Amino acid sequence: MYSEELNNLIKNNLYNTNFGRILLLNKFENIITSLTMSKTLELAVVGGSKSEPEILLLNNLGYSINITTFGIEDDDDVFLDLNKINKLQQDFNFDLIICGQVIEHIWNIENFVKNIFGLMNNSTYSFIHCPKSNIHHGHTFYSSGYSKEFLMKIFEDTKIISCGELGTPRLYTSLHLLKDWLTTREAISGKINFRTWYSFMWNLKNKKPKKIKYISFLIYKLSLKRFLINKFLNWLDNDENEDKLVKSESYIFFKRNN
Repeated sequence: MYSEELNNLIKNNLYNTNFGRILLLNKFENIITSLTMSKTLELAVVGGSKSEPEILLLNNLGYSINITTFGIEDDDDVFLDLNKINKLQQDFNFDLIICGQVIEHIWNIENFVKNIFGLMNNSTYSFIHCPKSNIHHGHTFYSSGYSKEFLMKIFEDTKIISCGELGTPRLYTSLHLLKDWLTTREAISGKINFRTWYSFMWNLKNKKPKKIKYISFLIYKLSLKRFLINKFLNWLDNDENEDKLVKSESYIFFKRNN
């Protein structure tokens, strides 16, 4: 299903990563390897870090990367508030921009688009992804997700290389049933771990369960709810299909119109 490089990355680094990111990584790899790009890349990460999964994958694929991070954190290379129009003090010449799981936390979409364009030249590619259907999580502002049609609309004046939605019945159902993100290990095996079970019990009772060392883990192991959840997850397909109702991730890969 996945390339050797992505499989090795999953095995060594990403088994505990949200499975939705793996679906996006697989799509990202398919697009990148279909393009004629230099093996030496000037890369911008907007709203993320220098250890983004896409960067780890590019390293596995043999790319040499010079990374510049943009954001509002103290350790970002360049300050960039995506909700505002920023006047950057230098010109950039990036081959690729990655902005993952960010736009859903931006309230000024118009300025977001202008800021992305401000980092691009006519040869720059941008890969932007976000949830299509998400759950509440700890940010001051967030949207539950955006469809591919929304991404195509806000970037309609670009040359779109690829745009779509990704998901599986198992991933989508677990997201809204368990109110948590399945790790890659959980999604592949169809078995939830202690952290997911604990989070589910918390959400189910709307209060934090007592966490007693050893006893809590024993309860988890003997839990009828865990057994039923695992049975249900295993019954659900974990392969992608064309059903829009099970899509949990959206992405767009584009460059500027010359």
